[in-house]
Formats: sequence, structure tokens, C-alpha cells
Amino acid sequence: RRQRQMCIRDRSIHHSGNGTMQMLDFEFDPYDPAFFRDPYPKYAKMRADCAVHHWTKADVWTVCRYSEASDVLRDHRNFSSRPAGEAFLKKLPGNRWDDPAEVNPATRDQLRGLLVAADPPVHRDLRKSVARAFAPRIIEILRDDTQILVDGIIAELVQRPSFDAVEDFATVVPVSVACKMLAIDQSQVPNLCGWSSVISRGLTGSIRESDHRESGLFDAHLGIQRVIRGSIAQGKSSDPNSVLAHLLTAFYAGELSRRETIGFASLIFFAGVEATRALIGNCIMHLLENPDLLEQVCQDAEAVPLLVEEILRWNSPSQFAFRRAINDTEIGGITIPRGADICVVLGSANRDPDYWGVDAENFKLGRNARPHLDFGVGIHTCLGASLVRTEATIAMTAILPVLRERVAKYQSDVTFDSAHIRGYQHIWLNTRETVSAQ
Repeated sequence: RRQRQMCIRDRSIHHSGNGTMQMLDFEFDPYDPAFFRDPYPKYAKMRADCAVHHWTKADVWTVCRYSEASDVLRDHRNFSSRPAGEAFLKKLPGNRWDDPAEVNPATRDQLRGLLVAADPPVHRDLRKSVARAFAPRIIEILRDDTQILVDGIIAELVQRPSFDAVEDFATVVPVSVACKMLAIDQSQVPNLCGWSSVISRGLTGSIRESDHRESGLFDAHLGIQRVIRGSIAQGKSSDPNSVLAHLLTAFYAGELSRRETIGFASLIFFAGVEATRALIGNCIMHLLENPDLLEQVCQDAEAVPLLVEEILRWNSPSQFAFRRAINDTEIGGITIPRGADICVVLGSANRDPDYWGVDAENFKLGRNARPHLDFGVGIHTCLGASLVRTEATIAMTAILPVLRERVAKYQSDVTFDSAHIRGYQHIWLNTRETVSAQ
């Protein structure tokens, strides 16, 4: 059992039992590019030196071990999920979160429509209303639709002498599937890909402190909202099995307000697209960096879902989840005061050797990685987790032959421009003839 530890300010003090103390030699700051480029060695130090760390710069408590992280995510009685919505909405045009009195009623309604930011009993009612849109029967239908979309994307890409596996594939796949889910014309895919990327960078990336209009965040937000609202305004879906059809059924039954309907549809883009993009990109990069593993997965189709699951654990696309203490609550021997904001470091918990074993830092195909926290746990377990797994598995299966045939050109240290989503910005795949000509 680990000895009791405590953290003060930006430094973690570990009482070793003999009067000596050890301190972290760095500051936890996920917005620092140098930190986020490779956070895992720092996560290991945080896990070893303290159960809870206080990030003074942001006045946020970080939880980085699996046991404590799982406890916080499951405990909705002591920890509210509202910060997840505030982190999202505070950057959107027209909102001033430094002064709660300035938050307009429309924003409060939009926050209510975000399932990830709702607490019981609102969360229970919202989830019940939208859960049927992700029933196993619907996921199976989406599986067939995804296969058709992915086959079409691959068929077009292989005609090019080179393409970006992130921008042209890993991004286009989830956006195309999201359009199918929401009865949005596929001609909108290029626009939605660009807008989604800008919003991600605007919320937790390099342009988060920039003027909304100058950075493009304002136009990106309005662009996505315009497309989503336009689809909903039609009042029906040509596909009765689409997610939009089920959302509209709940809307007309009075189970969802208009803003809740729009809020959940928006969540598919603001949360699902970027995480799936990163997952597919992370799978591709790991195979390119490990040719023997690439050959093994190419020879065994059943290994693809195992690859996807272990990447979710080992290089988690979603690095953090946020909560707020409802009551004074003890975490790892430290009392977290009521009202304090908490950052659950999923990327660290998913490599905790106390839970995963001594090889937790290693990628291991075939590991039982399902207990990872990338999709959350408890009442906030991601409704779309099964769909994300399906999309990634189909996408990776389709692109495997291309990875064997093409020559990759990439910068492995360039991560996606977001502190929350961990992935790669570009992975260029060229034909061997193109490389020879260069």
C-alpha cells in the first residue's frame, strides 16, 4: 500500500516516512506544448509521488491514479459533471464566464442540452431520451453505413499519389458518419471537417486565448450550428433509423426541448468527431512505427479490434475529464474542498501499474484493455462508445493494405493542436513511385 501523500501548490510533497521529502521537478500544465508532446513520463512521476496534485495556475486539483480516478468518475453524488459543459461553452461567442450574471439564458439552456455536463436527475432523463438512438440495432445499421462510406473514401484516396492519413481519412470518416447520423448532406463534409478542427483548437488548443472572430472560432461555431439547425428544422429524417429520427421522436414526444435536441446533435461533432479522428490517427501512427505489428495485424483481422482497444488505453485520445466537488470529499487522503474543480487525468490512469501491472507503460496487443477510462465510467459512460469502436475498427481494417504499400512521411512529435485530445496533425502517405521521383 502506498504511503500517505499530500501535494501543496504546484509541487508534490511525498512524506517518505523517514523525514525526507521529494518534490516534482516540473509543473503540471497540459497547455504547455512541451508538456503535452510526451506527458507520460511526467504522469508516471505524478502517480508515484502523490495521489492528488494541485495545479495552482488554474486552481484545479488533478487525479492521476486509476483507483482514485475511477472513484471520482463514478461518484456523481460528490462530484458534479457541470465543469465539462462550462469548459466547452465558455469559449463560444457571446459568453462571459468570468461573471455568472453575464451568462445569457440561451447558454444555460444549451448547457442543459449537453449530456456530458448534466447531473442527476436531469442526466437520467436526458440519457433515457437519447439512449435508444444508440441501441445495438441502430449501431448495426450504422456499421453497414460506415463500411460503405469508408470503402468509398479509400477508393478515392488510393488514386492519389499522396494523401494525409489524418486530414483526408481519420477526420473525414467520423465526420461522414456523423452526417449520416444527423441526415446532413455529405457535401457538407469538407466544411464540417474544417469547422470541427477550428473549434477544437479554439477550446483547448493554441488559439484558445485569441479573439473569437480573428481565430475563426466564431464562424466555425456558427457554421456547424447552422448546418445542424437546418437539418433539425426540416422536422423529419428520410431515414427512420437515423440518430436524428430518434432525437426528433423524443423532441415531438416532449422528452427533449429544442435546445436539448440541438445540444445533443452538436455534441456528436464537438466530442465524438475529434476523439475518433485522434483514435484512428494514433492507430495508424503506431502501426507505421512498428512494422512487425503492422504485419501481424494485416495477417489477422481479429487483431484489429484489439489494436483499437489497446490504443484507447495506451495512447488515450481523451486525456482528461472534469468534475467539481459538490461536498468536501477525500481523495487519496487529501480533502478536496467543496466547489473545487478537478481534472481526472485519464491518460495517466490508463497507464497506472497498480491497476494494469508492471508492463502498463507498454503497448500489448491482446491485453484486456476494456476497463480503460477513455469512455468514462458509471452514469457518464459514453453512449457512443460502441459506435466509436465500430468506426475505428472498420477504418483501420480498410486502410491496412494502404499502410503496407505506401511510404509514410510524418513528424512523430507533432501532436494535434489540443490539450484535451491527443493525436497527430498530419501523417502523409506516398506511393513508392512518388518518393523515388522526389
